[in-house]
Amino acid sequence: MKKAVAMAYFLAGKGRLKHAALVAVCAGFGLRIGDALDLRWSTVFTDGGRIKERVTLTERKTKQSRTLKVLPWVRKILVDYYGEARPSDPEAPMFDLSRQRAWAIIKKAASDMGLQGRIAPHSLRKAFCDFVYENTRDPVMTARITGHTNPAQLLHYIGRLPEEEEHVWERMAKQLQR
Repeated sequence: MKKAVAMAYFLAGKGRLKHAALVAVCAGFGLRIGDALDLRWSTVFTDGGRIKERVTLTERKTKQSRTLKVLPWVRKILVDYYGEARPSDPEAPMFDLSRQRAWAIIKKAASDMGLQGRIAPHSLRKAFCDFVYENTRDPVMTARITGHTNPAQLLHYIGRLPEEEEHVWERMAKQLQR
């Protein structure tokens, strides 16, 4: 997650606030790229141009509603982006980008930062999911926060077995040793 935050600040430092904001909502809200590209200014900002404390949206894939708290680092980048963009239509998309362009932006930022491996918009969502699990150690709570319907699938997705589950396997193995 720290690399995702660093990427957003890297882009902001280069004056690419729209790109920084895209990274911030993907990583800071844990959004799929389609949901990030569907965001409207009115979803995140009030009519007076103030950023909301919590953002409520309906996910395209699951059709479920999620309410997300705006973390301070996300808030800073989005406020800066709003100030630069000065949207006149609150129902306009925050990001007038195609999925392909969003993918290229994130890939180029990763390359410019010297990050190795395959990095795509979904990598930012996965980083968010992993970060939430690290902070909760609760698969059910993590699934609720990240919009996953199945905690077991979430753990598989982020490549984690809960510590307690790992300990159960170790205890069973010891009990059955010859």
